[in-house]
Amino acid sequence: MKNAADHKRAFENAKNAPASNSPTGSTSSPSNDNSQRLMATSEITSRLIASRPSKLAVQRLNSFDKNGREVLPMSERETPNGWKVSQVERLIDLPRRDIQRSCYSGAGGVGILEPTNGSWGKRLYGIPDIAKLMLVRLYKDQGCSLPEIKQLIGDQDCNVDNDLRSWRFRLDEQRSELVLRINRIDALLAALSPDKAQQNMQLHQLVVQWIGADGLDALEKLLEASRHNNPSPIQIECLRSIMNTPGLDLAIDLLKGPGSYDSITETIFSHPELQP
Repeated sequence: MKNAADHKRAFENAKNAPASNSPTGSTSSPSNDNSQRLMATSEITSRLIASRPSKLAVQRLNSFDKNGREVLPMSERETPNGWKVSQVERLIDLPRRDIQRSCYSGAGGVGILEPTNGSWGKRLYGIPDIAKLMLVRLYKDQGCSLPEIKQLIGDQDCNVDNDLRSWRFRLDEQRSELVLRINRIDALLAALSPDKAQQNMQLHQLVVQWIGADGLDALEKLLEASRHNNPSPIQIECLRSIMNTPGLDLAIDLLKGPGSYDSITETIFSHPELQP
């Protein structure tokens, strides 16, 4: 098969070829020379176009990787039936050794779960498997060994949903306590500033961060009104929803003086229009 270079040489030869003699032996006219050249050019162009690979053929060739395996486009690939062990390890921060031991029932394993086998014998982990491994991760954080976790979780038909809900409730309580401690520490750090102006500014910014500028403004108005026993129900209702902000009690007392938070709460919950 001729390549592009062969066709190009043929084109140049046709372009530079001398004019052929007419039957009468006379030289051909310029118009005949031009016609012959156009015919040669058209023929060579047709051959060049015919020799080019089609777009479909190029796409087909590109669908194979360097090892000759066919690779489907992303839109045509099937969704995997589960996650690989490396993916699970990353998603829940559980070491691979603990994941593997949780799956094995033989020596060294505890058999907490039994993932399905994918292609080439590789295990694939479904959502229920990852949920159980998340329980393993939570109990490991408490210092439990895998055999102990096996006893806590039970067999493979355990109610993972209820166990996770119990953990969610416990962690939520811990989070509330941690937020309270962190906020109180932040308030004390702001109050320990040696400069009074800097101290007030940092406490002010901290309270605004927790309850917003409007919340702090309403709180200050309510505090001033409570000293004259004339707060409006709108002012009181505005603050009832933010008074339980973790650490706000300490921050208000540090910002407005000792007993300020108690004064506000007494005003809120003793107002006659807000009594049940």
